[in-house]
Amino acid sequence: MDTRFACSVAAAILALALMTPATAQETGPDPTLPQASDAPLPEERPELPGDAEPGDDADQPIDGGEAEEEAPEDVPVPDERPEEDVDEASDDADAGTDADADAGEVEEEPVEEETPELLPPEPEDAAALRACRAELRGLGAEFTLMDTIEPEGPEQAGCGVDTPFAVTSVLPGIALEPETQMRCATALALAKWVRGEVLPAARALELGQLMTLNHGSTYVCRPRNNVEEADISEHALGNAIDIMSFTFESGEAITVSPKEGDGDASEAFQKAVGSGACLHFTTVLGPGSDAYHDDHLHLDIAERSSDYRLCQTP
Repeated sequence: MDTRFACSVAAAILALALMTPATAQETGPDPTLPQASDAPLPEERPELPGDAEPGDDADQPIDGGEAEEEAPEDVPVPDERPEEDVDEASDDADAGTDADADAGEVEEEPVEEETPELLPPEPEDAAALRACRAELRGLGAEFTLMDTIEPEGPEQAGCGVDTPFAVTSVLPGIALEPETQMRCATALALAKWVRGEVLPAARALELGQLMTLNHGSTYVCRPRNNVEEADISEHALGNAIDIMSFTFESGEAITVSPKEGDGDASEAFQKAVGSGACLHFTTVLGPGSDAYHDDHLHLDIAERSSDYRLCQTP
């Protein structure tokens, strides 16, 4: 009994002895490790030139073992832009847009059209005019000298006749109706045409004596063919006459008109006097030339280089 008790006590003491070091390991220092106060301190690392000073860049991250380069200290930093009031900025933008729009819509001042200079008509050569008057009288024409015709406004710039002739009879006994205003040179060409071409053709008709030449216009200040923006007409210079018809002693009249293919005497007469006009005038237009001249013979003395003549006779 005592032996068993003694063995049990011994076993308990042994177990207690074995447990004591484990508990001490959790609550106290490891007896196998040296105490902190006894551990040798590492040698102090010598300071390198590139090492950061404590408190400056020591806390900044290091890339690849080298410290980042310090930012230049003297680079100016722009002042912080003040915030604009949104509504105010919007109003300013709208105002700028309106100003630009107004600037683009500046009303242009109307350009005044240049008023053409009103010049008097070109004066006649005195010697040539005297010779023309003498020859016209020698042919038996009756005429009166009129006052100079001058342009009356900007719309008539370029028009006018220095010494207009009012011819009443182109040859003795052959009237020219209605009243006329033309240059002496135009009247002389007309008288020569009637004497040399019209009278011989009229005699072949057996209608009696030619009594009257009926015209549509002599001097008129207008563009060619009354077409706006066209060149000025020779009528506006006193250089032209439009013959509408021929009246004979028998009372019969031959009217200028398209007669192509009629095959009668009036067609032959119209062709003869039209073709003969090219001997005395530099321009002859009539039926077949264009629609503007279907009812008359346009005769003028326009001057062209090399004495060129435009003859478009029926």
